[in-house]
Amino acid sequence: MGDLTWWLGVRCTYDHATGAISADQEACVLPMAVDADLASLPLPDVPDKDIVAVYAKLVGELLYICINTVPEIMYALSALTRYMTRATSQHYGYDKQVLRYLKGVKHLMLT
Repeated sequence: MGDLTWWLGVRCTYDHATGAISADQEACVLPMAVDADLASLPLPDVPDKDIVAVYAKLVGELLYICINTVPEIMYALSALTRYMTRATSQHYGYDKQVLRYLKGVKHLMLT
């Protein structure tokens, strides 16, 4: 089935020449900070329609990417989709953080 490289956040390597197996936990980049608290961000009484439109469009595009190629961003998207109609520029910043994560892992393939 192929060589094991990552399993539950542990990087595994196997040296075919010597038979050595090693494992480490290299610092892992996440699509959204674990301690991100979107619920604590203030929500406006009247949301800015431009920000909401851009935010909703980007979240929709990220959902498409998540479903088709990068399922590991689903947790971040489950948090982001709660604010589709009342997003602020701070929420949009979290959207862009997920985009930066995708840029960093675009070389990885889903197999």
